Amino acid sequence: RLNDTAAAAVAEGMNANPDTARTVARYLGGGTGRRIAEALNRNTAILRPLIENLSPGVGAAIAEGLNQNTSDLSLQLMANLSSKVGRQLALGLGDNPALLENILPRLNAHVGREVAAGLNENSATRSPSFLQAMLSATSPGFAQVIVDAMNNPPYNMDAFISALIRNLDPDTAQAAAEGINANPDLLTHLVRNLDGTSAAQQLNQNEAWLTSLVANLDGAALADAVNDAL
Repeated sequence: RLNDTAAAAVAEGMNANPDTARTVARYLGGGTGRRIAEALNRNTAILRPLIENLSPGVGAAIAEGLNQNTSDLSLQLMANLSSKVGRQLALGLGDNPALLENILPRLNAHVGREVAAGLNENSATRSPSFLQAMLSATSPGFAQVIVDAMNNPPYNMDAFISALIRNLDPDTAQAAAEGINANPDLLTHLVRNLDGTSAAQQLNQNEAWLTSLVANLDGAALADAVNDAL
């Protein structure tokens, strides 16, 4: 198993040659994605030091590679990642929000649909799910990247965000709500910082998901978040 030092060294190597990350993300198959997820589930400790040391250029390269990938890589990854991976991923991105800032706006609608399908499967078959654990550990810095993607032109019309939201199902909404309920600071940050018009434009694309999300949110926590935001 890789340790923290080895994970940081892997990141350093990727930073030195982002083209490798782009090529790998483009050509990995779905079966390989599933096996990568299973390997990460067995060795979650490497994720945070790996992610927190990756450069923004590697993030952009990964996004560009995923956009060109014609397999179901993104679906298989999302469907098979564990809750422990979700927590470590959130912590790593919280330490390095610039990485996600260079991934999220570049992803296309195809990747959005794949990620949604994988999250739907994961939320239906795992408890706690990857998404629940990730949101429960999401920091304000990580959350702000999501807020910016929904608030700021051209990202609020970004194909990835639109396709992702449009294809999520009620099981995933419940998982998201459970994660947010465990992280009241996240809910407060979202309510305070999301632009109402932009958020509504995105969320109205999937009313069934939004209805399930609101139904499963802790009412007292939601009221506190609204009070804090006003």
